Amino acid sequence: MHGAGPRRPGVSDPAPAGDRPQHSLPGGLVEDGEDPADALRRELLEDLGLDLAALPIPSVLRLVQDQEIERPGEAEPFRRRHLVFTVPPARSPGEGSRPGGAGRPGSGAEVWLPVADAARPSGSTPLRAARYCSRRLRWLMPRAGSTPTRENRWQVVRGPQDDKCVAAYLYDRHVTDDEYRQRVRRHRPSSLLPLVAAAAVRWGQPGQEHPWLNSPYRKYTPWALADIARVALTFGTEFHRAEATEDDLLKILCAYSQLKDLTLHNDDGDLSVRVRDFLMRTSGEQFVWQAPEATTLARTGAIFRDTAFPDHRTPQVLVPGWDTDLLGCTLTDYIGVTQILWAAAMYSQGRFDLAYLDAPQAAGIYDIIDRTTLLATVDRHFATDTEAFRAAERDTATRVARTPGASHPQLRRFTHNPLLARPAVTGFGDAWLLCPVPQLVHRKASPASLYFTGFASLGPGFTIETGYLFEQYIGRQLRLLVDANVLPEITYMVGKQKRESVDWIVVFDDLVLLVEVKACMPTENVRLGLAFGVDETVRKIGKAYEQINRTEQLIANGHPDFAAVPKDRPRHGIVVTLEPFPIANAPFPTPGLPSTALPVTVASAQEIEHLVMLTDTSASALLLARAADPQESTWSLDAVLARHSVDRNPVLDDVWNSYHWSEKRFPNRWIRLPLELPCASASFE
Repeated sequence: MHGAGPRRPGVSDPAPAGDRPQHSLPGGLVEDGEDPADALRRELLEDLGLDLAALPIPSVLRLVQDQEIERPGEAEPFRRRHLVFTVPPARSPGEGSRPGGAGRPGSGAEVWLPVADAARPSGSTPLRAARYCSRRLRWLMPRAGSTPTRENRWQVVRGPQDDKCVAAYLYDRHVTDDEYRQRVRRHRPSSLLPLVAAAAVRWGQPGQEHPWLNSPYRKYTPWALADIARVALTFGTEFHRAEATEDDLLKILCAYSQLKDLTLHNDDGDLSVRVRDFLMRTSGEQFVWQAPEATTLARTGAIFRDTAFPDHRTPQVLVPGWDTDLLGCTLTDYIGVTQILWAAAMYSQGRFDLAYLDAPQAAGIYDIIDRTTLLATVDRHFATDTEAFRAAERDTATRVARTPGASHPQLRRFTHNPLLARPAVTGFGDAWLLCPVPQLVHRKASPASLYFTGFASLGPGFTIETGYLFEQYIGRQLRLLVDANVLPEITYMVGKQKRESVDWIVVFDDLVLLVEVKACMPTENVRLGLAFGVDETVRKIGKAYEQINRTEQLIANGHPDFAAVPKDRPRHGIVVTLEPFPIANAPFPTPGLPSTALPVTVASAQEIEHLVMLTDTSASALLLARAADPQESTWSLDAVLARHSVDRNPVLDDVWNSYHWSEKRFPNRWIRLPLELPCASASFE
């Protein structure tokens, strides 16, 4: 126990005649079916006569120590786990010490020992502190540079707010998906989901970079909260289940953080392949939450509303009125509904109550969009109920089962979460809807989500024409470069056939950049870290590599149609994708990806939006320096951009300011909250 000075209390055990007394820290065994917190309360009362509930400061779990103990005559060691708490004393050392026997028969008297004496090995002091007590005290005061062993493992992590040691995990081991799901299923969804939503709001405030890093023990990550909500909706029941508390939610989050990885936590196969697969899963799970929401919403309008088709392409699907046919309203109104639903959920702990729309703080909403359109759009695209959610989960399981290895239980959390398609759920509380993770609402209006919505309703023609628009959008971004000449794709002849070069050729004074644009994104197999995912990645970006290779060869050979492209400077290639492929540039095994005669980088639309707005260096200088560095050339482009200053992107600013709720057009901050369009930010954890 913590004292005010350098002392620890001990309990003096009765000693045989002629022996000196033995001492140990207060404590004892957890009884069958007993919660550790209840055991702590009972042992303090029995050993020291202290009522834990009456103490001014709560107890803190400081250390978790795992032992394997071998006993003579026993073939196998048994496992013992120690939970070490600190508790503020109700009295000063030596003041009102409790005599023996007050708590339970056979217990000794309370004594106070100097830490230096109590922590000495057995027999080195007249008090002869028992070796067990001595070892326990040394766990509380680990020496600098000491290394936990297999027989004596302990773990402490520093808290996010101060330097006090706090318990990082309630689990000091890996957790299976089944155990984690059972932990979620202990509680009624009707009590757990509102806690999840409140936590997602608290640790997902806009205007902060990765706010969950300031959450308790850094456990309240949005991807973990989204999966807890998914499990509760899919497997939870209201019958014979307990109410959930904040402490229960933290325990579930701790279990999630200790989930075993399929390949990283085993020794099968090539290490580089195992790490590659692990990073594919981790990046798919986490990096999507790091994209600025305002930038994403602005990009949707910039691509689908404000970018024109190239002259040689005639749209067949994305014709005037396509958005109303697909969404039931204009694209601008759809993005507005997204913003209103998100703002209402953030304002009210994840709930969307129709009464909020008529409250004074929401004045002016119906100047943006009429009530009928708002509610119809929410119902059509955002809302679901438990039965429909479970049907979507079954569809996911059926689809995943078709891919060998994809249905492994440890991969479940990386599969498609139905909340991505329907982030608001009915039937929980008095409000019409509950958004368990409000940040998912914005994802519904992202270019990627619209891509899949259009494909499901309008077929492959929608995605093909989205590709044409995306090519032109990247051209608009490249033309923001003030020190470069941007050339469109070049048509050339091969025999009697017309061929086309890369989509854009950017000519700097010191570099020629060959840009091939692909409106693609990681598939589910990529997010699962499967070999099939690697094959799909190669198919998606491999053709871009081939196109860059062909254009490079034509320029190097002096083809007359490429006379406008100078040959006297280095040439690099960039493959631009709609969504990030975070480890595409890393030196992991990627069988089948074409080799190139020039440096090639895979970058997302967001990275291009940052690259063209550099203020402290030029884009060409950054790319040349990155390619020359053996380490940085394997990083994502964003990781390099993070060290540089980036200005606001005028293409995105113009779109954002055109939206109904922008500061210039809608002064009521309730609907915007702090979600103004930020300057580009490029950082990954």
